Amino acid sequence: MTFHFVSFHGLKNTRWSHIYTLCLKSCKKRAGADKIIVHYDQADDNLAWYEARDISDIEWCQVSPPTLIGDKIIELPEVSIDLYRLRILEEEGGFVSNLDFLFLRNFEKLRHAEAVIGIQCKQKKKLCNNLIGAVPGAEFIKEFKHQYEECIRTGPMNRLLKYSSSLAWDLSMMYNVVILDRKVLYPVAWSNKNFWSGSVPNIKHSFAVHLWESYYPDLTLETLKKSGLYSEVVRITNDATDQVPSVTRRSGILTFE
Repeated sequence: MTFHFVSFHGLKNTRWSHIYTLCLKSCKKRAGADKIIVHYDQADDNLAWYEARDISDIEWCQVSPPTLIGDKIIELPEVSIDLYRLRILEEEGGFVSNLDFLFLRNFEKLRHAEAVIGIQCKQKKKLCNNLIGAVPGAEFIKEFKHQYEECIRTGPMNRLLKYSSSLAWDLSMMYNVVILDRKVLYPVAWSNKNFWSGSVPNIKHSFAVHLWESYYPDLTLETLKKSGLYSEVVRITNDATDQVPSVTRRSGILTFE
């Protein structure tokens, strides 16, 4: 129940966001984390950063982003972040997550597997690596990292941004990993325009909601308050808690009641 978050906003030339601070607050209040660690490359000086640093019981670990694979320069910040996350997961285990999630429920039910990952699109056979859990040294993670590094060495890196989701699907057919139904972590599709105008999503079975910052780089706390998650933002702010739903398995995919 250790949660790792990676923020290389210095590498990306972006700022620490209030969305990230909300993510950490929701993880602390809702996910049942024993430990939360933020791996970052550069301190910020804005209000959202200082609010995040004021959250108690969070470890902050300043690190250097990976910039080379052999003699190949890692040109894209997103690729550097993904590679670092896979390395941390292989070495230390726990959950590794993007900072654009809103956590809703205790993750205790999700931790009893060698590895766990969520569906992005079942029809297109894509899994999303924005939130993955695993024990240290999980074979699925080791092979994922190995093939990811090979792709960096041999192919154009911009291909990796789309290919990684298909790669994860292919590897899940060969290694021990629990696949979570899309509604568990990704109940809101990135293309769901109605959500941002206030349409309330079905999050009855969701442990977290991904906010797709890569598709909405201008996402702010005010924007989120206008979305269908406004009530959840208020409840997290007020420290409300939820019951942990029961779990069932259908057709090899973990679902929740």
